[in-house]
Amino acid sequence: MTIKGPLGRGERMNFRKRLIISFAIVIVVPILLAILLLYGVRFLGRGSDQGLVTDSMQIMNRYSRRAYETILEQARTDPSVLLNTDYLQKENENLKKSYTSLLVRYRDQVYYNGLSEHSNLDPEHLPSFGTGARDANNFTYLEGDASTIVRQIDFYTINGAVGSVYLLTSASGDLPEAKRLIIQYILAVLAILILTAVFLTAWIYSGMVPQVRKLTEAAENIREGNLDFKIEMEGKDEFARLGSAFEEMRARLEDSSRQKLENEKEQLALISNIAHDLKTPITAIKGYAEGILDGIARTPEKQEAYVRTIYNKAGEMDKLINELTTYTKIDTSGIPYNFRHMSARDYFDDCAGELTVELSNQQIRLGYANQLPEETEVIADPEQLQRVISNIVGNSVKYMGHADGHINMLVKDVGDFVQVEMSDDGQGITAADLPYIFDRTFRADSSRNSNTGGSGIGLAVVKKIIEDHGGKVWARSTPGKGTCIYFVLRKYQEEEVR
Repeated sequence: MTIKGPLGRGERMNFRKRLIISFAIVIVVPILLAILLLYGVRFLGRGSDQGLVTDSMQIMNRYSRRAYETILEQARTDPSVLLNTDYLQKENENLKKSYTSLLVRYRDQVYYNGLSEHSNLDPEHLPSFGTGARDANNFTYLEGDASTIVRQIDFYTINGAVGSVYLLTSASGDLPEAKRLIIQYILAVLAILILTAVFLTAWIYSGMVPQVRKLTEAAENIREGNLDFKIEMEGKDEFARLGSAFEEMRARLEDSSRQKLENEKEQLALISNIAHDLKTPITAIKGYAEGILDGIARTPEKQEAYVRTIYNKAGEMDKLINELTTYTKIDTSGIPYNFRHMSARDYFDDCAGELTVELSNQQIRLGYANQLPEETEVIADPEQLQRVISNIVGNSVKYMGHADGHINMLVKDVGDFVQVEMSDDGQGITAADLPYIFDRTFRADSSRNSNTGGSGIGLAVVKKIIEDHGGKVWARSTPGKGTCIYFVLRKYQEEEVR
C-alpha cells in the first residue's frame, strides 16, 4: 500500500513562505484596498447627484442644491411668491431636514428669517445684492463659529424693488451623509478583511491539511502495527521533508521488525541445535554410567575406558554450554576484551606450539610457518584471539572426514596488516554454503553436525571477535580438497612526533 500526498501542477510552496506571504497580504492588501476605496469614491461622486463624494464642502452643498434650483426658477417666473411667508415657511421646514434654513432680504431689510434661535449667524455678514454666487455649482462659505455654506438668489419685484433669497447650510454639525459615508467605508474595509481572511485560510488549508491527513493515516497504520505501506510526499516543503523522515522511520521499524523475527528464528534454531547436541553426550554418559553400575565394565582397564569416555562427553557438554554463553554475549555485544600491546611473531609461535601437542593426540599433523619480522606488533586480546584460532582448528578437525589429517597455519606480513591463513585437507564446503558459514546457527550438514557435535556458532564467534579487533575474516574452499580461512589484524605502528 502506498500513501501519496496530493499532487499539483507545479512545485508546492513551502509552509514558511505561505505564512510570510499570508502575513504580508493581511497587512498590505487591506491597506491598499482601503486607500483605493478612499480615493475612488471621490471620483465616483463628481458630476453626479446620486453618487457619493468625499469633499466635505460638496457634501454639504448637495443638501441645498435642489432647493436652490426650485427657488431660482420661481424667482424667474413669479418673484412675488418669494415674499409669501407661508411659502417661505413651508420651504424652510423642508430644508431643515438637510441642516439648511431660508433667509430673505428685501430692500436691504431682513424680510424673512428661518434661522433657529440658537444660530450664531449674523445676517449682516451675508453677501449683498449682486455680490453672491450666481449659479448652482458655486456657493459662498462663511467661516467662524457659525460656519455656513451660502447660496444666494437675487430677484426683482414688479415695481423694481430688489431682494435676495439665501439658502444657509450649517457646516458646524454632524451630517447624515457624512455618517453614511463613514459607515459604508467601514463596511467596505470589513468586507475586504473578511474576504482576505477567507482566501488566506483556504490557501493555507489547501497546502497544509491534506498533508497532515496523510501523515495521520500513516501514524495510525504504524500504531496498529501495519508497516506494509509506503509514504510518498510530493515537493520540497516542510511537509515533504516530514513525510520523508516519516517514511525513513517506517522503513527502519519494518527492518527492525523483520530483523527481530529473524533473530527469534535464529534463537529457536540455536536452542533446538544445542538441545539436540546435548542429548548425544548425555545419552552416552548415561549409557556408560549404567554399564559401570551393572558390572559390564568388570576389569580396571574397561572401567577406566568407560570413565574416560564419560569425561570426554562431559567436556563436550561443557563446550556446548560455553558456546551458548558466548552466543548471548555476541547478541548483546558483551564479549569482554582485555586488549594489550604484544609481539605478533611470539604470540603465534606459542599458539602453534600448543596446537601441535593438541592435534598430535588426535593423529592430525600441523604445518606452521611464520613469516613476520621480529619487530611486528599488534594490539589484541590474547585470550579472545586464542578462541578464534581454537574455533577455526576445531571446525577443521570436526569436518576432517578422514584419519591422519593435515592442518597448515601460515602467518605473514601484508603491509599494514598481519594475515593468518588456516587451511585443512578436509571435506571442503560447497559454493552455495560458503557465503553463510560465518552466520550464527548455520550448519552445512545438519545430520553430520549432529554426529560431530557443535551448535554452529563457532565461526560466528570468530567473525565477531576479529571485527571487534578492527580486522576482517573470510574463507575459500574446494569441495573434496579442503578449506582455508583467512583473517587479518591491523599492525601496531608508532606515530612520529614532529
